[in-house]
Amino acid sequence: DRVNIKGTKSSGGKIDDVYGSLYTNNTVDGNAVTEGNYTHAAGTLDTEAIAKTETLLRMYYAFQFTLPGITWIYYGDDIGMSGVMQYTLATGSTSTTSSASHEARIYRQPMKWSGTVEGSTYNCKYPIGFNNYTMTWDALNMQLDGVAEQGADDKSILNAYKSLIKIRKENPVLARGKVINRYTTGGVICYSVTNGDDEILVYVNAGTDDRGAVCNYAVPDGAQLLYGDGMIGANRVPALSMLIYKVG
Repeated sequence: DRVNIKGTKSSGGKIDDVYGSLYTNNTVDGNAVTEGNYTHAAGTLDTEAIAKTETLLRMYYAFQFTLPGITWIYYGDDIGMSGVMQYTLATGSTSTTSSASHEARIYRQPMKWSGTVEGSTYNCKYPIGFNNYTMTWDALNMQLDGVAEQGADDKSILNAYKSLIKIRKENPVLARGKVINRYTTGGVICYSVTNGDDEILVYVNAGTDDRGAVCNYAVPDGAQLLYGDGMIGANRVPALSMLIYKVG
């Protein structure tokens, strides 16, 4: 079966637009947030407040990992790296203005393996030889904890990502199941991914009210909480959060 990547810049739409008659109906959607010539996931969110961005990223990734298709990850998204061209150029936090034709390199800043710049020649910068340019972390990425720090922090974005990967691997229905809308109103969404035998139930609250938001689709008896802190009371989804349950 061929992967069907919808609407990506590199493919220009479905792969059948590229491969023509080689495309078949036995395809799997490509489930991706970012790609090499796009901003990192964090760059589409709030670039002014790191803490808020981290909260939104956790929701963003939970969506990505609970929708059918082949899920793939652009490097650095798993630790919340940014890559925002407008921000970087406006602040002058890298010297990209000296080589405007290669500004897309902002999306490919060095992977942040640790939070420090000492002790590693290529950890925070690397030379691009053909134009005598050295790529460095911009000001947003400079603030970010790296893989080493996040790996040791149970509440980090990296470990949230690992939890979602584990959930998806252990529940194949998430890759091939059918999405069923259970409840939608305002910023509250509830949907199931099911194949008739297995079911994963997802609750989303994009609102900011600390009291949470009411969802009128109840958690079934015996459902197991896989991700998130659970409901507030019987039927309130916490603010800016996603909850994932395994039903049955």
